[in-house]
Amino acid sequence: MTNQGGQLPKGQITLDQIFGWAAKQIQKLYEFFIKVDATQIEINPFAQIEDGRVYCIDAKLIFDDNAAFRQKNIFELNTCEEMSQNEILAKEFGFKLYSNGWKYCLHG
Repeated sequence: MTNQGGQLPKGQITLDQIFGWAAKQIQKLYEFFIKVDATQIEINPFAQIEDGRVYCIDAKLIFDDNAAFRQKNIFELNTCEEMSQNEILAKEFGFKLYSNGWKYCLHG
């Protein structure tokens, strides 16, 4: 791990402490990943604050559609406001539309 923010505060923290804080964050992410039936969690950035502690600042989360019955509170947040017309139409017929930018795939 590099310290892009400058020097470590002298006498206050060690690299072992920083790695320990990072390990705790990774463990919490793994527990969350399992708890919410995620298929992907992407963290960017993973940052160190002034006192040396390490945190996940921003994340992209993808959830397993097959777990919607267990994760109703999460899937209720998925509104049509962020969906394209094609995605809304597919949803009305019980499908999910995926796109990689130039081709589409329907899953039912």
